[in-house]
Amino acid sequence: MKIAVLGVNPAARVFLNALASDGVSFEELTYAATPLALSGVSRLEEEYLEDLIKESDLVITLLPRDFSRRAFAISRKFCKNFISATQVIEDVGELSSDECNSMFIQCLNTVPGLSNIIAGRVLSLFDELLELNIYFGGLSKSSGKTECAAVMSSIDEFLSECLTKAKALINGVPVDLDPLSEANSIEIPGTGSLWAMRVDRLGTLMHSARSVAGNASMSAFRLVCPSALESLRKLKELLLVKLGSSGIPQGRELEAELAKFIGVDHEFLLYVKSRGVIDGAVKEVKYFVKATYDYLNKVSASHSLKGLTLYAVIRALFIDKLWNLKGVVLPEFIGMNEGAFTYILAKLVEKGIEVRVL
Repeated sequence: MKIAVLGVNPAARVFLNALASDGVSFEELTYAATPLALSGVSRLEEEYLEDLIKESDLVITLLPRDFSRRAFAISRKFCKNFISATQVIEDVGELSSDECNSMFIQCLNTVPGLSNIIAGRVLSLFDELLELNIYFGGLSKSSGKTECAAVMSSIDEFLSECLTKAKALINGVPVDLDPLSEANSIEIPGTGSLWAMRVDRLGTLMHSARSVAGNASMSAFRLVCPSALESLRKLKELLLVKLGSSGIPQGRELEAELAKFIGVDHEFLLYVKSRGVIDGAVKEVKYFVKATYDYLNKVSASHSLKGLTLYAVIRALFIDKLWNLKGVVLPEFIGMNEGAFTYILAKLVEKGIEVRVL
């Protein structure tokens, strides 16, 4: 199998190292530092990308959305198996299953990604899904009281998560919410009490829930420490004032304010809490996943989990052949396959990720 990995980041390194540690043998593995530039894509660069994809059996992209969409268009042209960490298909119904004898997977990250794979398992367990909440966030390993949460990493991320209305599915109805105004306290086993703010990280889950779950109540949250929540609200107000006065955020001033809330990403938590009906009785099913900062390779916990999720899915789908669907495959559908789901979690545990079913 010839694999083209597009994009250079820590998650890609984790993915490749995991494959290498298993002694997986490929005819050829192309790890491309893509020549695509933010200023635009030249014809020469498009030709390079096309040649790279044309010679591969599987294309994996960790590039930003616009570049990943270009890679997807080329992969679709040549009917190559394609996996992206970002969303590249706006409408999953736009591709027919018989258009290519290939598999197209998008949103295969951690959140969305692993969270949606777990959600797919939850959807398959319940006769009727009543509630599904996804909590995630980076926390300081050294602080037992979780006083130092890794909340944001950049101004762009803050803009995305705190100025954009978050989407949720409440009683079967899609609604928009203000992320910072919608916050509550939750208790996560083995972690303690944390605040959680809503963010739009549901990915393909909105589509799957509407078609499968009926009138379910569904939300996504990001964990934050209690002491940071009010400060984040004030930072949002500061940003809004600057946007209102000049239309252009004052980068340096905002970076200085934001720096107060950035912690070291020692641990990354993913907690999926669901409630539904099984054989006429209302039951709860919870999954807890934790990754730890990789001091040896200097890789954050979130990048480690992202890379290992990609690794586990690739092994299940293509190397160990636990899945054989073609066309557009949502992460939720992977989770609905019990064999593939169990195998993916087992591979994560094998590579040092803590996984618990509660």
